Amino acid sequence: MQKSAIAFAGLMLAACNQPAAQQPPQPAAHAAAAKPKAASLSVGDVLAWRTTYGDLLGKTKEAAVERFGQPASEDRPGVWTWDASPKTNNRMVTISFSDNPPHNAYAIKVYAPDQETLDPIDVLKSAPQFNFGSGTYLDSVTSYFLAETRDGRNDLQFDVGDRVTFSAAIFTSAEAGAAAANAPKERHRRR
Repeated sequence: MQKSAIAFAGLMLAACNQPAAQQPPQPAAHAAAAKPKAASLSVGDVLAWRTTYGDLLGKTKEAAVERFGQPASEDRPGVWTWDASPKTNNRMVTISFSDNPPHNAYAIKVYAPDQETLDPIDVLKSAPQFNFGSGTYLDSVTSYFLAETRDGRNDLQFDVGDRVTFSAAIFTSAEAGAAAANAPKERHRRR
């Protein structure tokens, strides 16, 4: 098991260190207007999001609506999504609620906007904190790389393609952590 984890980490390092495909040059004024300045996040920065969003774990749908307003969509029964707005700290948020009354939140997924980046190498350098996994999303051919904290309550999710890009942080309640770890991953559309 340890040898396969080391081999996996080596493969991830090699994939992450590949040069990005060359983009055609764009005029400076257009490039500056097109994208806000990128914010490089640390592992600690992203895990601190649990303080901002995780207090809704175990709370009802009403508490989520009070915090964020009405959801933009109900992706499927019990899964509500809020678009990025000042109320959500400008990040898209999806909350999964239990099927049984009182329909408490058991998982919160916070999507990183394109301008917020987390270097997967920094996650690999923090390997003792995490269990690693990878796979392909259920609803696409896109692969993912997942770093889960040892307690099973926090996941850092990366999309794997030509580059490895930070996608989202997923926070779960202690009871839901084990169940979520074994559930297949779904890719959620970015808005």
